[in-house]
Amino acid sequence: DVQGVNGATVVLAGTTAYAGIDEKAGLEEGETDRIKRDVSSEMKKVEPRLTAVYVSSDPDIITRLQRVAGGVAAGQPVSAFTNELTEIANRLSPMP
Repeated sequence: DVQGVNGATVVLAGTTAYAGIDEKAGLEEGETDRIKRDVSSEMKKVEPRLTAVYVSSDPDIITRLQRVAGGVAAGQPVSAFTNELTEIANRLSPMP
């Protein structure tokens, strides 16, 4: 659990993680960056093999990640979503 986050959608592709986070309303200026760093840090604690973590609170990216996660849950391989995940990565910077 990360303070300031209501929930998250996470997709793992090899050693890369993509997280779409639903932040709590009314956050102060600058809290979003702290939350993203905290999410990245927690994910790396849970899965130390991660080499890149992308975190976004953008509603479009969250929707796209939910679509990918739903496809994977329905039995499609993550590789079927390579183009989608590449587009997402191109819009974001990996978190430290």
